[in-house]
Amino acid sequence: MSAGGRRELPAGVYLAGDVADRDAAAHHGLGALEDEVMTARLRRALAASAELVARTRDRHVADDDPAPVAAMQAACARPDAPLVLRSLLARVTSGRVTWEQVWRDPQRHDGGTALLAEVVRALPVRPR
Repeated sequence: MSAGGRRELPAGVYLAGDVADRDAAAHHGLGALEDEVMTARLRRALAASAELVARTRDRHVADDDPAPVAAMQAACARPDAPLVLRSLLARVTSGRVTWEQVWRDPQRHDGGTALLAEVVRALPVRPR
């Protein structure tokens, strides 16, 4: 410890949360490095999530499983469903789109991606 009560650390070693150390870390460009590492981690996590959703969707589509349609209808018909999901239900009911179209390509339909996320969480995990 130094006379001021701070621990003395080797050059280039900083304690998280210490203002002086954050300033030193910024001086050495460590903030940008931390941002790059966090961005890479988030990209990997997002890719893994997208892969899981695609695999789940593909398994149910390949088996011509009725469970996704039932789950989509239930999610959109809930009294507390968001407006975008209730609107999607109205479009399906009016015949402008089908549940199968929404399931196969959710990005093309308003509310489709949100619905897909909800349905994938509700569906049972199926073996590969």
